[in-house]
Amino acid sequence: MIPADLTRFVRVEHEVNVGALSGASGIDSVMLPLSMEYGLRSWWAFGALGVDKEGPVDFVSDSRSWTAGMKFYGNPLYGGYASDDKTSNAVGAVHFKGASQFGVVEDDRGILNDATGFAVEVVLQVDKVLDTAATYRKNLVGKLGFGSEDDQDVFSLAVIKGECSADKPSFAFFMADGSGDSLSCKNAVVSKVALEFGKRYYLMATWNGNAVSLYENGKKVGETDVPFEKILPSEESIFVGKESLEFSLEDLRISVEPLNEADAEFRNKSHEIEIPFLGTI
Repeated sequence: MIPADLTRFVRVEHEVNVGALSGASGIDSVMLPLSMEYGLRSWWAFGALGVDKEGPVDFVSDSRSWTAGMKFYGNPLYGGYASDDKTSNAVGAVHFKGASQFGVVEDDRGILNDATGFAVEVVLQVDKVLDTAATYRKNLVGKLGFGSEDDQDVFSLAVIKGECSADKPSFAFFMADGSGDSLSCKNAVVSKVALEFGKRYYLMATWNGNAVSLYENGKKVGETDVPFEKILPSEESIFVGKESLEFSLEDLRISVEPLNEADAEFRNKSHEIEIPFLGTI
């Protein structure tokens, strides 16, 4: 196992119980977090925007250069969070309001082709749903085609209500294998915890070839077995938003290795969200 790369993090503590390691308390295996570079394909940290040379469209580069970068349409607000309570965040973020404001990676250069595991991580804040429908599914970030006949959907991290047994607004992660199957409830993991609007979250959705798991602020909130073992090549773009939602996005990462509970705790602390990581090993 690749060890955690502690040079990339601050304010993270490990408490090592030597007795436990020697078997004194009956523990014969432990789970350690991996480096945040492990399996990382693409990373969009929304701290700086550029201007597309091909036209007047803002964009943010993929800091790992695997994709062509993300373009923004509809002039979304850039800066910090623009919440209803007027609170702000010093870290750069892009704020989307409505379906006409969205981001898109039009050419992801096949970063998930033939993958047998992957993870999607985001830091975001959802402020409100901008319609009054009793049932909805609102994409936050996904590689999907929005319902056309030739869709090759792969995933969607979304806010849902009224479907997949979610009677309150909740985060959900839908997955498909790129073969044309839709993003259905049977292959989705839905959070057991209701979404709090106006709250900053670190979300991690991961697939290990057998199941998809969803974590909120370092804690597992759901897991679902899925039937596919590999992601087939898909030409769908990666979209951020394009829904009747108001939300802010601070960080997006896509990896081609599955992550686990220790990674979720560790990475949550690296974003300084909610719970400290103090692992007893």
